[in-house]
Amino acid sequence: MELDIDRIKAEAQAITSNSMLARIDLMNTTPTRIGGYNARPYSKELDLTEGLRTSEVKGIWRWWLRAALAGALWDLGKEPSETAIKKMVNKILGSTASPSKFTLTSSHIYSGAEELDDLTKIPRMRLILMKRQDESQAEFNIRAIEEKCLYPPSSLKVTLSLYERSSEPLDWTIRRIALGALLLALLLNGIGAITRRGFGHFQLEFKDCADELRDYLNSIKAVNEARSEKEMQAGLKGLLSIVLEDAKQSLLQENVPGGLIPRASRLPPFPSLSNDSQIFRLRIVNVNAPDETFLLKELGKVAMKASWKTGLGLNVREVGGVLDSWILGIPREVRGTGYASQVGRRPSAIVLAPMKKLQQSFLVAIYGFLSSDWPIEGFKWMRRTRGRAEVHQVENISRTSHLLTALNHIRDVSMRKRIEECVRQRGETRIECAFNLAFDLMERQLTGGLV
Repeated sequence: MELDIDRIKAEAQAITSNSMLARIDLMNTTPTRIGGYNARPYSKELDLTEGLRTSEVKGIWRWWLRAALAGALWDLGKEPSETAIKKMVNKILGSTASPSKFTLTSSHIYSGAEELDDLTKIPRMRLILMKRQDESQAEFNIRAIEEKCLYPPSSLKVTLSLYERSSEPLDWTIRRIALGALLLALLLNGIGAITRRGFGHFQLEFKDCADELRDYLNSIKAVNEARSEKEMQAGLKGLLSIVLEDAKQSLLQENVPGGLIPRASRLPPFPSLSNDSQIFRLRIVNVNAPDETFLLKELGKVAMKASWKTGLGLNVREVGGVLDSWILGIPREVRGTGYASQVGRRPSAIVLAPMKKLQQSFLVAIYGFLSSDWPIEGFKWMRRTRGRAEVHQVENISRTSHLLTALNHIRDVSMRKRIEECVRQRGETRIECAFNLAFDLMERQLTGGLV
């Protein structure tokens, strides 16, 4: 019996077309660093650059779905349950026990990475490119080349296709929240390394989508067409509102809120995408920068304690224990100074996401998640004085008088009072203070309001 290849192809095409939910074009707008087997973006020995992998996209997709479901529960007045949310995420995107309801594929059209020599101007890259104590000069020379091979803006182009793989048609709420979480992950999270400081961000454009998802297409179009802070803020807020409404409807469809206790805590137990601006905070700022490298340098600087000191009128050598920059990620330690913790790594609560390039500036989203999962009681702040180590528990810094002297040198009286009040707090109140202060300091530096 002969196989009818043309008929089989036609049937396969029909099945694929019927199950496709969306097809999205991505193009990187900032230098993109995708780590390989040794966390470097390029292997000199293999002459191989790491491309975009759907496995990495699926990881951030799962994170944003979790955050959206948690925030929807918070807005419904329920205490977010990690167990209930994990069960819902696993049902939608799969687990070791059951397959995902969706398939995500990618096709790559990219010109390859380039060695970008001006990366040393960017704080995080300058740190990465420091020579290590156990590294020979030859090893360092090779690593420096590998570390600096990134995708320049507009060089990494990918088409992502989202398919429904369920044997039975899915409920429309599941389709919608899956796509909504994916769009937020791609638009706000970025792909690769150092994305919280502006690397690896992308512009999205729909090539096609199911009719029931057209409002998402329109939201992305509004973001792409924004030409001012106000328009970009409105575009992103519109997208967030749709995602949270779809998250709420999917939870109600599964009757998840019915099995949870009323919300009683002050802060959610983990990052939650909420309509409550105290829990999820988003601001669009216009940052003066002629090109992407200059922009990334500025974004990196505002996340450094040295820049905070300068902006507050302090000498860079001033004792900085009263400035809670730990909220921007742990550990923050260089050569035995800074912050350390025995609880492992914790990413920054605040993200800087470049959204659009204008003529001589960029629209940048500053957003952050305020949550209680910062084990502040385990944080230590360290410095070296005359060769001797000085170590303090972060929560006890207000009891150390010589560390408080820096407060007297802060020019802005209102900011000085806020910092003085914050450093005396403990627990969740200290976390909230640190978050709000860091957010405001970063925003004011980027807009020239803190000089």
